[in-house]
Amino acid sequence: LASENIAKKWTQRYRNWELKFQRNRIITNSDYPEFHPNKFTFKFQKAKNIVISDNSFDHPDNVSIDIE
Repeated sequence: LASENIAKKWTQRYRNWELKFQRNRIITNSDYPEFHPNKFTFKFQKAKNIVISDNSFDHPDNVSIDIE
């Protein structure tokens, strides 16, 4: 599949890069029903060098991170 080849090339090219998620304000919205069974605030698959820091959450007790 073309998408698999693209993913492989992207992974090889950027494998040593960091993913940074910093200095953000996360506001939970309850106006809409949940549309997916995934209950994680952040979910990363096949990711390395992830930095999540200095963020403000409106409900800090409900923050969950899943890294596979």
